[in-house]
Amino acid sequence: RVRRSKQGKEVHVGTFGEFETEEKNIKRQYRMMKAIKEVCQLDIDISNAEQEIYETEERDRNSKILKKKQRRHALFRVHCKYCGVVISHGNFMRHINEKFFVVCDKEVLRRVEQRELPKKKMRIIDGCHKRFKAFGVECGHDWGSIFIYKECEFLVLSQEGTKVFDIGNDKFTDGQKWNDLQFKIDAMTHEDIELYKSQL
Repeated sequence: RVRRSKQGKEVHVGTFGEFETEEKNIKRQYRMMKAIKEVCQLDIDISNAEQEIYETEERDRNSKILKKKQRRHALFRVHCKYCGVVISHGNFMRHINEKFFVVCDKEVLRRVEQRELPKKKMRIIDGCHKRFKAFGVECGHDWGSIFIYKECEFLVLSQEGTKVFDIGNDKFTDGQKWNDLQFKIDAMTHEDIELYKSQL
């Protein structure tokens, strides 16, 4: 193959495949340089763009992890003590410092009516800000309270207003306290918080 230049003729010897590959590489390099030039002309903060891409990928990963966890077979359910309405499955339950037992499912927030607490009852305990009382929309009964924790709203379940159903034995448990349950409820982790934030 012969290529002409300003200085004269240049003779290149090679297979057709090699020349084809070389041409593709030249075209790719040209497109890449053109794209870089266009991006540089735009008023874009590259670090912010990278951060947005990272956050999107992180949300996608968290969503996949959450769906995987949700597919696990739940060992128990939490019901309203007064009418039996299902509040949540055990897979969504977590505890904060073994004091507060919360539902890591934003869907449950859409199923409660939040009522403002008197200021004297609004408290911050172990980093949890108690803000509202939560009543089930379906039944009107007291399910617990809404706490702000790590900048997220969580439903903290009331021991007095709920009861636990043992799915394996097909019966309600006798324990009155969360810590007395035969089922293990995991502590809230940073991953749980991130998964919760990624829920729509």
